[in-house]
Amino acid sequence: MKKLLFGCLSIALMFALLFPAAAIAAGQEVPPDVSDAPGVVQDEEPAEAQEDEETYSPCGGTSQYPGIYDESFLSDFPTLDEWGTEDLDEYVYWLAEHYYIVYVLYLEEPLPYPPIPLWEAIDPSAESLAEFLEKYGMELDDYFDLEDIWDDVMYEFRSYMMNSGSNNDYYNRYRDESLERIGGTPGYVNVMYNGEFMKFNGAVPEIIDDVTFVPARLFFETLGAKVEFNEGSTITAKFDDFFVMFKPGDEQMTMMGPGVSKVFEFYEPPFINGDGYSYIPVREVAQALGFDVYWDYYYNTVVIIDTAGLIAQIDADFAELNKLLSMPMHNASSSEGVYKTTLSMPGSLKMFDSLDGDKTAKIGSDAEFLTDGHSLNAKLNVSAPELIDLLFSQYPDDIFDEDLVLIKQLLNTEADLILNYDEDILYVKSPFLSSQIRELPDGAWISIKNASELMEDIFIDRDTASMLSAMNDGGLSMGLLIYSMSGASQYYNQVFIYDDVISAAEGYKSLFSDSKIKIDGDDYVISLTLDDLAGESASSPYPSSYYRITKFGLDIRIKTIEGAVKEISGNLLYREDQYYGLSTTQYEVEFFISADRISLSYEIHEKNAAVMRFDMELETAEEKEAAALLQAPPAGDKVFPVEDFISDGYDEYNSSAINQLAN
Repeated sequence: MKKLLFGCLSIALMFALLFPAAAIAAGQEVPPDVSDAPGVVQDEEPAEAQEDEETYSPCGGTSQYPGIYDESFLSDFPTLDEWGTEDLDEYVYWLAEHYYIVYVLYLEEPLPYPPIPLWEAIDPSAESLAEFLEKYGMELDDYFDLEDIWDDVMYEFRSYMMNSGSNNDYYNRYRDESLERIGGTPGYVNVMYNGEFMKFNGAVPEIIDDVTFVPARLFFETLGAKVEFNEGSTITAKFDDFFVMFKPGDEQMTMMGPGVSKVFEFYEPPFINGDGYSYIPVREVAQALGFDVYWDYYYNTVVIIDTAGLIAQIDADFAELNKLLSMPMHNASSSEGVYKTTLSMPGSLKMFDSLDGDKTAKIGSDAEFLTDGHSLNAKLNVSAPELIDLLFSQYPDDIFDEDLVLIKQLLNTEADLILNYDEDILYVKSPFLSSQIRELPDGAWISIKNASELMEDIFIDRDTASMLSAMNDGGLSMGLLIYSMSGASQYYNQVFIYDDVISAAEGYKSLFSDSKIKIDGDDYVISLTLDDLAGESASSPYPSSYYRITKFGLDIRIKTIEGAVKEISGNLLYREDQYYGLSTTQYEVEFFISADRISLSYEIHEKNAAVMRFDMELETAEEKEAAALLQAPPAGDKVFPVEDFISDGYDEYNSSAINQLAN
């Protein structure tokens, strides 16, 4: 229970910190990566392109304007005045294609990312969207319709160029030029260390049987080591406080230093190539040195990050906040005994209607948890039958009848859970499951083995797991928090991880560094206003420039006692306005956290449209006379392994309704 409460504390702090930093991050320039691209696919060239190159457009345009292979395309594209007001959709199709060809295929300039707004692409002389609309007599709604086409077509074209196969000239040129712009060398296996590409002279990295080997001397010297070649071809790399030693052909590497004595086994041993260069398996050696290693498939690059060093670098600016993050909760319950946690979360959704009257749907959910350190027994209830009716009345074309029935059942159901920590088995019983899985009788349980592993696979990536581990050990810090929230292990282009983390840390530093935290006796106070979101992030926090933050306030007070956190309270106000009054959204949050209670109120208000509110109350207390908790369903209850409802190794339940819900 102590670990659970400490986790709640840390998550609450993460929630409080997330809004302002996200706003800052959104205002920063994004590197030209391809993280939104789907997997590489080999496509055949369309028949239209083979028959008539002049009219083929991978974007879907049908104009007879000169095709993408004609260099006159660069200089002869008509202006909007020349094109006229007819077929503007077609004009935007071809303008998008023209825009990407100019940058990607013919210019030596970096490809702008995110792409510039449509109005700027059409008329670079216009200084604002308002000026553009006035100049061309265009309504804002009509412009947004065109910009949707602009965004979609450019995405499709970029995907075409990147994903038409590695033997595609455009794909290769796009990738190689992008790699050169960030400092890599096209045509070779690249190695990046802490955001910088290693430069190899003479000997270069090689891939042998899917293992990347790099020249030993340059690799270790890049890391700051002094390299010595001793008698018998033994190689020693000396760092400040330890050294590593190995011999090409041997399957072991030794690490020695004050308090350090380790031997690492190589899966693929080092070797000396025909030119006399010593090579080492880069992933194995880097991981032995304590670094994180990623493979960027798109850029053919090994990415190495000194994670501990990066986290320490970030933490230097957050001494006070890190002190708080490492504190335990005061009077937190121990893992002994039985503890009962009750959760209540009523809510409502109100949709405004000036003609037929406002409509409100109530939402209710509650839960009860009992745990003794060996098992958890829980009962959950969800009651929101009005919600789906309200949403369906507003958006009837977006919900199919069969989905409506299914979602209604899901939002008005209950469930019982038994989690056996010792055997790592989860048991679930719910009328909803029985109604959707034909072979599951009413009142029967589903059992899931290796429950913790399953939950981690579904919900927790490698970075989050590291953060949770540190949280449980009392070693959580802002550096680890920022690195974990970057989602490094989920990146499509890992070459950008290091710079992105540094950039995010700068955003948090401007808001939560030591100078921003005030100490009031035993209390720590954080108070931020709109003025703290300075520079571009406050005036134009989104790449589209259609939104701006007009209200922001964050107040957090953390009370401590005897080196522990007694309670945390605070509130958040955040409002963003879309230019020209098309949309205004305001978020309000109030929270209180202590060892035995968590209270959270959350409201999101869309101006002249709807307001949704939730109020959560969670309380924990020891049950002095509690009965023994269930380790498994009661004797006589039917239990079915989840494997009974999964066929052929695929996660396809024998129920069309289950598949609909998953979709």
